[in-house]
Amino acid sequence: MITLATRLGRWIARTRARWIHALWAALWLCAAVSALMLGSPLETAALLAATALPGLVGLRLARADGWSDAARAFIVISWVVPVLALAALPGGPAWLTPFAALAGGAALAASRQYGGALVSLLVNSASLFIMFYAGVVQPAASGLPFPLELGLAAYLGLGVLVALAGLLPALTRLDRQNAGVQPLADGFVHAPSALIVCDADGRMQAASLAARSLMPGLPRDVAGLPVSHLAYEDEGRDMLEHQLHKASGSIVTQMRGDNGRPVTLEARAHRAGEGFVVALSVPQREDKILDRLARERDEAVAASKAKSEFLAAISHELRTPLNAIIGFSDLMKQRLFGPMPARYAEYADLIHESGVHLLDLIGDVLDMSKIEADRYELLRETFDAGEVVETCVRMMRLRAEDKNIRLSCDLRESELTVHADRKALRQIVLNLLSNAIKFTPDGGAVVVMLRASGAELVLAVGDSGPGMSEAEVSRLGHAYAQAANAHQSDERGSGLGLALVHALAGLHGGTMSLQSRLGEGTTVTVSLPVVSASDDGILKSDPETPAVHEQIRLAQAAGEAIVQQAAAS
Repeated sequence: MITLATRLGRWIARTRARWIHALWAALWLCAAVSALMLGSPLETAALLAATALPGLVGLRLARADGWSDAARAFIVISWVVPVLALAALPGGPAWLTPFAALAGGAALAASRQYGGALVSLLVNSASLFIMFYAGVVQPAASGLPFPLELGLAAYLGLGVLVALAGLLPALTRLDRQNAGVQPLADGFVHAPSALIVCDADGRMQAASLAARSLMPGLPRDVAGLPVSHLAYEDEGRDMLEHQLHKASGSIVTQMRGDNGRPVTLEARAHRAGEGFVVALSVPQREDKILDRLARERDEAVAASKAKSEFLAAISHELRTPLNAIIGFSDLMKQRLFGPMPARYAEYADLIHESGVHLLDLIGDVLDMSKIEADRYELLRETFDAGEVVETCVRMMRLRAEDKNIRLSCDLRESELTVHADRKALRQIVLNLLSNAIKFTPDGGAVVVMLRASGAELVLAVGDSGPGMSEAEVSRLGHAYAQAANAHQSDERGSGLGLALVHALAGLHGGTMSLQSRLGEGTTVTVSLPVVSASDDGILKSDPETPAVHEQIRLAQAAGEAIVQQAAAS
């Protein structure tokens, strides 16, 4: 059953307490000014002004989110001042002063503070009784009629009895509860559930550690803060307040998480005595999804790490016997053991070629594993990028001629000084050339272009191969992924070529792009911010050089022209 006092307390809670204090202060300050203007003694005006002190204190300590317990207690105590001030006024209405404490307690806008107001009422009533009848405070010269003085004494005595009647049961209940308060408080704070305790006015009193883990941004001291303060948006605040007063069912809304970011939580309110307990939790469906995603992520990370460690270990183990095979087959090729039949010489060439190819594949796997494990270190140095590209073209020319492919190299600058990893650039060029030659049909063409565009080193490798669809292009660049036409090739490869190129370019802070259409060939462009400045501080770049995509188009056109020329001949 909701009593009249509870309704009054809730009404006061809805009415800003600061306005009550402001009205009190303004009233007595105006009275002090009026007393001076009407010629009253200065002492009378000073006492009237002192009566406004509690209102000023309340305004000073009032905050939008409530008061601390210390501030509440200080406000209640401060209401003793107007009691003494009014009592000291000659012939003042002393019989009204005990109610000042109750007014102060009401102005706190919290029902739990009425106990403090009753204590203050007890102190004020006893003080007045002692001061009047001990002669400390005397009435006006005209005096009060004896019946009125007797009535005043009886009224003050009644005030003492009322205060004791309200205070003693509260003290008794407090003594009974004190023995179990601390264990219960500790148990609540360490409860496994996310709980927040609110008073009847919807202001938070305490929060469990589990609630703070769900909302790391929760203030350390939540006492006095409205529970709607937890919501992220105005709509959520209204929903929380409605849920609190309904005290049934649940709502799902966004609340304040870490660093003010929103987090979706489910809130349930339950009545507990005169207040409420709000239980918070992650919505069940979202909780399961998050758990599953976290579990799958951990499994994927563990599997990727195990794969990288296995590949790195097996690559090291395979290199030792391969080096022996390559070394001995090379000795056989050079006839260092003496002449051998032509068939055996051909076998030695095949063994050496296959061993070198396998060693290159193992090197790619090992490098990719190092990159994935973030253990690949670039050894930057200053060198001529054009020289590296020309060397790679010479190395791949024999393989291109075996397939009757025209391999051409277009270097505009005589020298392109870069600051990069020489081995990484060599791997990029060789992988791009190897892929282009591998998937270009007999009689086709492969074009290599190298340019400097500002601080960017632009390398483009175009071919007249079968090309790829957009879906296939989107798959490439990931480790061990191959295009569909790779399965129709005589040399399928490992699927690491473009992935390694993409990774090595990324380590240099560069990018890799791929343009391809079915039946129109493929062009891969790598841009690396590694071009060094010349002696005069100007980058070696050709201002007449068109945009990179235009160069790609020209390279592709050159490849097609070579194909047409080869077909015509």
